[in-house]
Amino acid sequence: MPKPSIKYKTILVVKDEFFNSSSYPVQVKFKFNIKSANGLNGDFWVTPTNGNAIISRLEPGNYTINGYSSRPVATSTGGVRTHNLNLKFELKRNQITLLKKKLIYRQEAYRNGWKSNWSIKNISSTEKREVINLLKKDENFSLWRIYTPSTTTVKKTKKVQKNPCDYSSFSKAGALNTVDSYKTFLRNCRDKRSYNRIWCLSY
Repeated sequence: MPKPSIKYKTILVVKDEFFNSSSYPVQVKFKFNIKSANGLNGDFWVTPTNGNAIISRLEPGNYTINGYSSRPVATSTGGVRTHNLNLKFELKRNQITLLKKKLIYRQEAYRNGWKSNWSIKNISSTEKREVINLLKKDENFSLWRIYTPSTTTVKKTKKVQKNPCDYSSFSKAGALNTVDSYKTFLRNCRDKRSYNRIWCLSY
């Protein structure tokens, strides 16, 4: 995991699961096609490792994964296969964003070679914690903030209590200029040292 810098402003983490019962190494990698909110097209790659892909060259912003394609690697002679996907995510400066979907890739022996299949599934809360605990072992983890959409909280704005003895409250009573308006002011203003209360009583 790189340190935050001008070059590395964001980190996107994509979890993958790799099940291999064949005698061959991973035979397929995946290219995810993305589009930013300002209309720029791009991509990032994930090669199944049964771990976490670290994507660290994307700019901060809002993105949509429009689809992904499988590409042959190693001894594979298969062609490119394209799949649709509509998945949105946000990257914030100096933050780690964990994609809410994971890639599941299975490879098994078939005749004299191998065969494979894959899918995109939701990542569970338990898996999110496991990914974060694993990332914490990296020496640069503490330099980044962690962001996962399902655990974000909105800070509540603290309500500022109005002073019932201030000039604004007193002037409102004076604007009405009635016995009831002054009584209401005195009932709300309990501070006997308040200049406005003293003036009101003398008035």
